Amino acid sequence: GYISEDRQIIEQKLDLSDESEIKIINRLEYLYKPENRYYYYDFLDKNCTSELRDLIFDNIEIDFQNQRISKTYRILINEYLTNRLWLKFGINLIFGTIVDREIDNYKSMFLPDYLYKELNNIKVNDRKLVISESKFNEIGINKSTYPLLLNPTLLFSILLLLVLIVKSSKIQLPIFLITGMTGLLVLSTWILTEHQELKSNFNLLWCNPLYLLSIILQFKEKIKFQMYLSIILQTLIIGMIIIWITQIQSWEIVFFPIVLLLTVYNIRIIKTGYNTQ
Repeated sequence: GYISEDRQIIEQKLDLSDESEIKIINRLEYLYKPENRYYYYDFLDKNCTSELRDLIFDNIEIDFQNQRISKTYRILINEYLTNRLWLKFGINLIFGTIVDREIDNYKSMFLPDYLYKELNNIKVNDRKLVISESKFNEIGINKSTYPLLLNPTLLFSILLLLVLIVKSSKIQLPIFLITGMTGLLVLSTWILTEHQELKSNFNLLWCNPLYLLSIILQFKEKIKFQMYLSIILQTLIIGMIIIWITQIQSWEIVFFPIVLLLTVYNIRIIKTGYNTQ
């Protein structure tokens, strides 16, 4: 799996005292007991890498200067998604405001690369904690770029231009349907899970399940009610833009053509509603 996915395995050998070794072994034996083998997984604060970090930090007297790194969880995660733009789009869509908080060196070690780097910098009694390392596999430098024609920002921008040129409900209905269904998914991840990184997600303001209601009102020819609903939806979009500007929650560039797309349709519905009054 690691080789096929071009992921490197590095072993770091630690300079541990006899006391620290005993503490770590005792802790591992405790965790191996059936009643202690399972824990509540948290993507940011309690994953496989953070468990290893805690094992080391809790059982070794280390000299560690914890400082803020002027980065957020979201920024760190996005560093690994530069060539996975659709995955980046989805992840940034479902993550809420918690991942936009600035973190420190300690919290950055929820990622293996950052744990690796910090361990190399840590000292114990003025001696480096890591005394040697071994690489079990070599990986190549990935210089490939994401295919332009599969870039979601480009695809949604083309769709936006098409919508500006062609005024047809045949395009509007699937867009509202996909937006509404995606909004339901985002809402369910907020409500139905205990993962804190998925809560307080203001993307619901623009990726809103109420677009499904707009479809129903259109089929029932409730033009006036659909107009009022579009006013509400457009107000929520403006609210989302303010949240992005004030950096309460970060944005992803692919969001903009989608938001503009929804804005075009909301304005058209509002105009239609006024013209029929």
